[in-house]
Amino acid sequence: MTASSSDSASELVTQSTHHGSAQDLVVAYNFPPFVDASAVTVAKRVVERGRPVDVVSQDLSKIRRSDSSLDALVAPYVRRRIAVPGTPVFAQWPGIRAFVARGAAVVHSWRGGRAYHSVYSRTMWPHSHFLAAYVKAEAPSTRWTAEFSDPLLWHVDGSARTSDAVRADPISRRLFGGLSPAFQRELGASPGVLRAAQLLPFALADELVFTNVQQREVMVGDLGDTELRRQVLARSIVSPHPTPPAEWYAGVPSVHPPRDRISIGYFGTFYANRGLGVMIEALRSLPREQRNRFSVHIFSAGSAAVRAAAERAGIGQLVSAHDELPYLRFLQAAKAFDYLLVQDTQTGGFPVANPFLPSKLSDYKGTGARIFALVAPGSEMAAMSFPAKAVVGDVGSVRSALLRMTESATVDRAEGKGATHAC
Repeated sequence: MTASSSDSASELVTQSTHHGSAQDLVVAYNFPPFVDASAVTVAKRVVERGRPVDVVSQDLSKIRRSDSSLDALVAPYVRRRIAVPGTPVFAQWPGIRAFVARGAAVVHSWRGGRAYHSVYSRTMWPHSHFLAAYVKAEAPSTRWTAEFSDPLLWHVDGSARTSDAVRADPISRRLFGGLSPAFQRELGASPGVLRAAQLLPFALADELVFTNVQQREVMVGDLGDTELRRQVLARSIVSPHPTPPAEWYAGVPSVHPPRDRISIGYFGTFYANRGLGVMIEALRSLPREQRNRFSVHIFSAGSAAVRAAAERAGIGQLVSAHDELPYLRFLQAAKAFDYLLVQDTQTGGFPVANPFLPSKLSDYKGTGARIFALVAPGSEMAAMSFPAKAVVGDVGSVRSALLRMTESATVDRAEGKGATHAC
C-alpha cells in the first residue's frame, strides 16, 4: 500500500487476541464493539463465513454505544483489528480520505506487501467501500465482496440523496484511474461521495451483495449504461441479512411478560416512517375484553415516548417501556414473547414497491417466537408468510390482525397448547 498519512499504524487504536494475520480482510467502518444495524450484520456475516479475519474499522465511541456481548460473539473469528481514530463524518471526502490513508497503512504493515486472499466491505457508511476499493486497486488478485445495506443514492421517500464531491488528490486518482472508460463516464468529472461509493464496487468488486431483489433493481437502475447494468447483475447475488446461530439465543430470558396475556415485543429504533402510532390506535379501538388480553413491551431508546402516547390513548396499562438491551440479551429476551413486531418502512417515489428490508427480521427468525409483520403492499416482506400480518399504516388492518390473534389464542387454549400466553 502506498497511501500516505500523518498517522502511522502504531498510532492507531489496536486490539488483537491472536498472533499473526488472517488471509481474509474485513473493512467495516462500523464494527463491534460499537452497535448499530450494520455492525451487527457484519458480525453475523463474519461468523456465518467461519474463517479468521483481520478487521479495519473506525473508532465510533463519540457517536455509538458499545456492547461487549456483541464483541464477544465475533471475537473468536478476529485475528487482528484496528479501530481508526478520529471524528466520524458521514459523507465528506476529508474524513473518507483519512480513513483510507490510515487503513491502507495498517494493511501494509500487517501483510508486508503481500495480498490478502479476499476483502469484504459493507455500507452503510460509505468509507468501507473506499478503503476496500483501494485494497483491490493495489492488489488486483484480492477477491472483493462488496455488500450494500440500502440504496445509497436515495432517501426512504424516494428523493435523491446528495453528498459532497470527491476531491482530486492522490487517493482519488488511484481509485478512479483504473476504471474502465464506461465507468469513468458514469462517474463523471466531479462525482459525489455516495455516487462514487456505489460505482467503485460496481466497477471493481468481484461479487456484489444486495439484501433483497428490489434494492438491487433500484441500485442497478442508477446506471445509465445498459451494458454496465448487465455486467453488474452478472456479478451480483441477493443474500438477506443472516440469522444468528442457535447458540446465540441460549440462556434464560431477562424479561418475563405476563403469562395470562398475548405478549408482543418490539426491539429497535423508531423512525418517522416506522413508528408505533398505528399499533396504539388499533389497540385502543378494540373492544375492552379483547384489548385487555394484550401486553406490549417496547425495548428502544424511544420507548418512553411510545408509553406516553399509550397513556394519552387510555391504554397505558397495556404498554411497557424498556431501555435497549445489549445484543445477546435482546436475542434471549425475544424468545419470551408470543409475537415479535417488525415493520416495513413506508416509502415513496421508487420504481419498485419497497427497496428496504428490515434487518431485525433476521434476528427474530431464530427466536422461535411468532412474527407479527406490518408490511407495505408489494414489499419483500409482503411476499413472505407470517403467523400474523397487517398493512403498515392501516389501523383497520392492524386491528383485524390483533383480533385474529385473540381468536387463535382461544383455540390454542381450548386445544391445550400451553405455550401460548392467552386467557
